[in-house]
Amino acid sequence: MKRFITLFILSLALLLVPVATSFAQSTVAQGTVTAWYLNVRTSPFANAERITTVSRGYTAGVIGKNDTSTWYQIILPGGSGWVHGNYLSVTNAHTVPVTYTVTPAPVVAGGYVNTGRLNIRSFPSPYNNVPITNVARNTTLTIFARNPDSSWYKVTTSSNVQGWVRSTYVNVTSGNINDLPIITEEVPAPVPQFYAQGYVNTGALNIRTVPSPFFNAPITSIRMNTTVNIIGRTNDQQWYQVNVNGTVGWVRGRYISITNGAVINAPVTW
Repeated sequence: MKRFITLFILSLALLLVPVATSFAQSTVAQGTVTAWYLNVRTSPFANAERITTVSRGYTAGVIGKNDTSTWYQIILPGGSGWVHGNYLSVTNAHTVPVTYTVTPAPVVAGGYVNTGRLNIRSFPSPYNNVPITNVARNTTLTIFARNPDSSWYKVTTSSNVQGWVRSTYVNVTSGNINDLPIITEEVPAPVPQFYAQGYVNTGALNIRTVPSPFFNAPITSIRMNTTVNIIGRTNDQQWYQVNVNGTVGWVRGRYISITNGAVINAPVTW
């Protein structure tokens, strides 16, 4: 009986040896553990879940690596796991395919609003483009794209509002604008080019970035009798959005005498 049991155990051992070694022989590349103990993890990160621990001298087939070749995927009985390359001596490492690629973090820049209030728009143009919302001075923005001449940035706010803003009114504090991807978006043609026309009826009139005189340095000023094209207005018509020889901004409505068209027909753009 004892002889039978002994023969059975020896036979079982002989059967198990090929099974255990087949894992190491199933690939061209082989890895041998050089650390006294090495954690095997579910993914190629030091904080990933640990599957098991293997000891110095443990040999296994190597079936993959990450895109920086700092971690290797080795065969385990019943599956596979990841070990750090510093503690694995790999033969035929050049045959190991990349099986894990880390998607690079998106290139972004950071900045803040440097004007009283800043419109966020659906596309990079002030024409026929009612703002999605507006944000106050010093609001932080994440900048993730730009138009071809970098005159507009595509941004995201902390409340996940996304849209286009004039780059002039954003101070960049981190990142490099030139590294951002360029997005070319079709801009609808400004039809009509204006809804009303008028002229300045005061000595000089400031054109501002937003319809408010507070914390809002003028873009420029225009003289009496200068003709302005009115392209938008506030809901109460106290302020007009105008285009004067390509300069777009806001002026007080009471300082414009209307000569053509009707301000009421202009869209509310603030």
